[in-house]
Amino acid sequence: METLVDLVNSTNYNVLLENVRSRIEIEIDHDSPSVIWDLYIEELNLANVNTDDLKSLIELYMDSISVYVEVKLRKYADDTEQEYPKGYNLEKEEDDKVVNLPFYKNFLIGYLLEYWILKENPLEIEKYVRAIRIPNAKKYAKEITVIYNDINSLK
Repeated sequence: METLVDLVNSTNYNVLLENVRSRIEIEIDHDSPSVIWDLYIEELNLANVNTDDLKSLIELYMDSISVYVEVKLRKYADDTEQEYPKGYNLEKEEDDKVVNLPFYKNFLIGYLLEYWILKENPLEIEKYVRAIRIPNAKKYAKEITVIYNDINSLK
């Protein structure tokens, strides 16, 4: 079985990454901190998925995964309006400051895990997103299920 680092450095993963980058303009940081690797290893365990499963998933569903990632990135990029405490006065200058940080190269692991669960055991997706502490897990699980189903109904 490959390690997560081996998977992220594999040809297929990098083709997937480039496929995603061709769909939506994102910057990639190739130096992922160890804490990010640790989080993805924990998520692999929580999802009960191994790297061979993800490798196979990429090989078989690269185009669908690319669309899934694109749709999610576009949807949730538009949903990032900040909420401020009642009475907080936002200066106009503060509101205009937008910082776009690059994605770590291994960011697709989270998307692959969701895709795997939605494909293999969709009834477990809410349990998984709760386990990885996604806010509003029930709503999020429904949203990504709709995205997944919409993409895969086009085939």
